[in-house]
Amino acid sequence: SSPVFFSLVVFTHCLSRPTVMVLYFLWRSAAAAAFLVASGLAKDTVHNGSAAAQKEKTTSKPLCQQKVVAPKPGLHATDRNGWRMPTTCYHEMREHHVFVIGDWGGRQSTYGSAPFPADRTVFPSHARHFVGDVDNRAQQRVALEMQKRAGWAHPEYILNVGDNFYWGGVNSHCGAPTFQPAYKADCDDQYNYCAQPGDQWKKIFLDVYGFLATELQWLGVLGNHDYGGFMFTKGWDHAISRSYEKSANGMWMTPAQYWSVTMDYENFTVDYFFMDTNHNDAHDPQMDQGHNICSAIHNKAGASCGAAGPSSVWDCPNWFQRLWGAQKVWVEGELQKSA
Repeated sequence: SSPVFFSLVVFTHCLSRPTVMVLYFLWRSAAAAAFLVASGLAKDTVHNGSAAAQKEKTTSKPLCQQKVVAPKPGLHATDRNGWRMPTTCYHEMREHHVFVIGDWGGRQSTYGSAPFPADRTVFPSHARHFVGDVDNRAQQRVALEMQKRAGWAHPEYILNVGDNFYWGGVNSHCGAPTFQPAYKADCDDQYNYCAQPGDQWKKIFLDVYGFLATELQWLGVLGNHDYGGFMFTKGWDHAISRSYEKSANGMWMTPAQYWSVTMDYENFTVDYFFMDTNHNDAHDPQMDQGHNICSAIHNKAGASCGAAGPSSVWDCPNWFQRLWGAQKVWVEGELQKSA
């Protein structure tokens, strides 16, 4: 069969230009929060979809799903953890490109305003020279380069490694049912503008990335800032619930804290395992107050996410450890099945 080209392009605000990575890879967000593991890229000799696709590239009847399809939502955001999505096929092109991005969503100063970076240069310990039209527009500049490259690379989907909105994720309170995400703002920060969740999605995501956000699937995981950074009660479950909202049209795909999907190409498959590693930032509530999801200072008294958990600041470290323990058992089993 003809050779197939497969590339990953990583976009980051920390590098001056995109970097091309080749699978196999293990990518970790700059926030040390979430892993994406891709395994495979081996010649597929047993998958019926691939074998048929090699013989017949043009068919009016798809051999499998043409995009990642989420299951029906459960009551809680954790109910679909460990879910394997139906196999998705990409048989139409000889070259295959995928974009990767993380730590991307900026802050707002007012309702309806464009995002500006959560720039650590304002902290005395990280002070440096401010670069005009760069430090104030980092997200927009990266998005523009993504759009330019997409014009000729035609990426098939985007891998989103988390930390979607700064500083503290979707600005709602956790605990709402998956089928009815909370859009009421959680205004608990006296120092920063209280962003409205719906406006965050529009101005920080949809308006910035344009057709990349509405025509390509963003397949993702949660970073520590999606939980709240130094708290656990922000709208991390809202980020999951959006995967099930009709208005998102299936383009936002973070259906669980950890999940998997197989991508079927002409003569190989790629297994993606999306995992949550935020136990690395979930410490004893009395420790590391500036970078601890379970912080006793930054989580309010009585903080809880209800039945989905964590149920309290003291349950928080163990909740994340249980989450990590369950994932290790899950991924070991899934890897045994992987081609």
